[in-house]
Amino acid sequence: MNTLLLYINDNSINIMDNFLEKCLDNHKICDKITINLKDNMNLNSYFKKFQNYKYIIYIDNKYKFDKHFYIQEYIDILNENKVQQIYFCENTSKYKTFDNNLIFTDYKKYNFKTKKHLESSLTILENSNKLNYLSKNRTGIDYFEYINNDNINWPNFKLLPSIIKSEVFNKLKDINLSLNYEDRDFAIEYTNYYKSCSLTNSICNKIINIKEKGDPSEMTIVTGFINIPHEGKSVKTHCFKKKTYSYQEKSIATLKIKQNMVIYIPEKLYSHVYNIRKNIGYLDKTKIIIIKDEFLYMKENISKIKENCQKNIITYRNAYYISAVSTRYNLVRDTIEKNYFNTKYTTWVDFGAVHCADIKDDTVFTYNKNKFRIGWIARFNKKNNIFKFNHYVLGGTIFGGENNILKLVCDLHDRIFKDNMNLGYNCNDDKTLWFIFERYPELFDTYFAGYISLAARYSC
Repeated sequence: MNTLLLYINDNSINIMDNFLEKCLDNHKICDKITINLKDNMNLNSYFKKFQNYKYIIYIDNKYKFDKHFYIQEYIDILNENKVQQIYFCENTSKYKTFDNNLIFTDYKKYNFKTKKHLESSLTILENSNKLNYLSKNRTGIDYFEYINNDNINWPNFKLLPSIIKSEVFNKLKDINLSLNYEDRDFAIEYTNYYKSCSLTNSICNKIINIKEKGDPSEMTIVTGFINIPHEGKSVKTHCFKKKTYSYQEKSIATLKIKQNMVIYIPEKLYSHVYNIRKNIGYLDKTKIIIIKDEFLYMKENISKIKENCQKNIITYRNAYYISAVSTRYNLVRDTIEKNYFNTKYTTWVDFGAVHCADIKDDTVFTYNKNKFRIGWIARFNKKNNIFKFNHYVLGGTIFGGENNILKLVCDLHDRIFKDNMNLGYNCNDDKTLWFIFERYPELFDTYFAGYISLAARYSC
């Protein structure tokens, strides 16, 4: 047995007939597998079966074949050039190397897990000005590439229409390969052993689909407030940062959002939350969960976080504050797992979001993409291709997206928070989100905003 056709179907259009019509030697295909994305989100359970074939042809509903071709010609190129994957589509990378008819994407390995990188990026450290020489970006990363977010510094392997040698899946059988998102972790591991390429003449093109605007009923809003130690008070209802404000007062605008909502609060705030949701007639679309500190982020590491926070300016020196603001990722993850309202999308909105963001009486949140939606705190002039300002942070006050992607980002937050903690640094979550964006930009759907306009520009 020689060649297997693997078709990933999302029920939008059927591309199988199109492929078979354009493939002039499709008799070389010994078997076919169709995987529906609703039924399976990763390929690992198929890896063993792949070993029964020498070559895997991958196609999906995102690309349509517009030229005739022969499978045998691609097999010959694979074997003659010692590559393990050839893409059928065009190479869109800005950085590539040509070798006769082959195009290889250049990949620069960058080590984000270093003190040098963190100190070049963090601005909350007590000695940030000295470390950064009054500059906010000495990381060496070109953030202009992140604006259009088109395969930024992508390693070799990617699940695009292609022919792949099956040995890949045997070598990397213990690495997860997701169908739900572009899997950079698998691609990086692949790059350690194999090469992918494309040809100067592509045979398929991406299908441009215009998505309908998101449906507010398909969105669950999650918010919450966690009590942290504060001068013996049972609930910390005021915050001192650059200014003092009441969390309870500032929560009213969030609680009046007329959508499905899951709310995590200490018991002392229950009547406040209940009455607001009752007054707007949304108790049937409300789930209130009483919590103490069981969701406090990384509470098992609080001693280490305290030690690390001593490097920060006084505003960010409270370890419980650093943990409390990051607790949102535990709450979001819990909401997605329970999915009380059976929705496809989830959006986090800070309990006291209006201390910095504008939320109006008619504000609703919608989304319609398989991405993580969040504001990039910057002002960018597209006409002149310049940043008027760039804070090198993302707006953690409001974020969300498709549930599987959102949960993945929550898990990545755990990983990167621990990476930084082990290097001796803990910072506010807006910056931790930026560190995730640096490493996994393909997961993100960003929009430029100041904090005040995060809510207004979020929905699509």
